[in-house]
Amino acid sequence: MNYALERLGMDVPSPDTIKGTIGLPLARALDSVASRAVEEHEYAAFLRHFIARADEVMAPLTHLYPGVIELVRTLHEHGIRQGIVSNKLRRRILEILRRESIDGLFEVVVGAEDTSSHKPDPGALLLALERLGCPPRHAVYVGDHVVDGQAAAAAGVPFISVLTGTTTAEQLHEYWPVAVVRCVTELLAVLGIEESDAGKAAVG
Repeated sequence: MNYALERLGMDVPSPDTIKGTIGLPLARALDSVASRAVEEHEYAAFLRHFIARADEVMAPLTHLYPGVIELVRTLHEHGIRQGIVSNKLRRRILEILRRESIDGLFEVVVGAEDTSSHKPDPGALLLALERLGCPPRHAVYVGDHVVDGQAAAAAGVPFISVLTGTTTAEQLHEYWPVAVVRCVTELLAVLGIEESDAGKAAVG
């Protein structure tokens, strides 16, 4: 974010301000931190600079929370079909999954380049469910941002909020989560996974 803003000649906000944009579509993130009115042509320039810098640092500096790999494998072993819906680029997500040797455990990954509608719009989530062949009511969407709650509500998908992001439980409560967990490793207890759960889907 700093890299792209500097190249647009904009002031760089505090790290906490930038952290507040995590999860937002890039155009909306720019609007929320810009030190002045953003001109139309600057959105494309911002996107270009942001992606160029992210290609260098985002995947190498992304580390999974403790227990995530074991969780994903356990869900897979119990027949829980898994997918990812993100406003990040799919190719970058796949790079991280391959590095951690868990890419084969996700049946679908929908990223920013796969749809013109991004969270909080439900389009990407509905696309993932369509590819899974899973009705919204048979899925659960796990997320840590208000855009996740908004997308789940609009798609008619039960929502589980996780508090490892920058969003508080109070902010996520507005979207009526069926459960709130401190970290994703608590999902096993929430889902009550048994062999009879085969055929359901977890998308996050």
